[in-house]
Amino acid sequence: MRILYDIGANCGDYTMCNIDKYDKVICVDASQLQCELLKKNVPTYKCVIVHTLVSNSQDSKFYRCTAGGLSSASMEWISGKGRFAPGNKVNSEDLKWEHEEVDITSLDTLIDIHGDPSFIKVDVEGHELEVIKSLTNCSCPIAFEWAEEMKEETKETIVYLNEILGYNRFYIQYTDKYSFVPNEYCYRSKNQILQIIEQQFVPSNQDLWGMIWCKKSPVDQESSFEEESSFEEESSFEEESSFEEESSFEEDAQVRSTPLKRTPNPP
Repeated sequence: MRILYDIGANCGDYTMCNIDKYDKVICVDASQLQCELLKKNVPTYKCVIVHTLVSNSQDSKFYRCTAGGLSSASMEWISGKGRFAPGNKVNSEDLKWEHEEVDITSLDTLIDIHGDPSFIKVDVEGHELEVIKSLTNCSCPIAFEWAEEMKEETKETIVYLNEILGYNRFYIQYTDKYSFVPNEYCYRSKNQILQIIEQQFVPSNQDLWGMIWCKKSPVDQESSFEEESSFEEESSFEEESSFEEESSFEEDAQVRSTPLKRTPNPP
């Protein structure tokens, strides 16, 4: 059975865009309001809706935003360096966060209950590292959201995936087109992807965001990949993203600079 884990399912857009690929979808969100929306937006015969905060710490606290899709358990995202934080690039006076009590669980526990995943998507507004760290054993592909102001947290997530979980191939997707899947030849090693992040992510700009795709490949394939790929060849976004589904760096510039990265959900 193919199972999708949609962590940070929000109102179900990602699930509905990819639902035909899977036999079952585990839709997880920490917001009670978003879970109510999920019940209306996704087919419950195929989707299991789980109201919980996924984290590696029982001390985590969840804050619901007036724009539901911006709710988060990351104080750095809400009131620190996140682009929506007060005084930062795209803050709006209409955005308010309030603490909401919610049970906390780990990805490990969810998998024990609902079955082995075929794919895990994590989009939790700056809380991605804590979600990934609640996973101690996994072999399926993973995609997690990044934002350039969370540069250090993004690098730490990649290091954890590589050194603790054994993931050794990574791809940076710019913006978060839900139907997108990277081509096999576009994946890079941990060191190469960290170099790209170091070169291209400028936290003070608070513009870029997207998904980082992670997978495992045999050691010999990884070694061959390292030998054939120089950093100069893959350091520019244009060279590593020539296929149709992914826009070029210049073509996406206007999209990446859009103040709100998704339309807030209705109250």
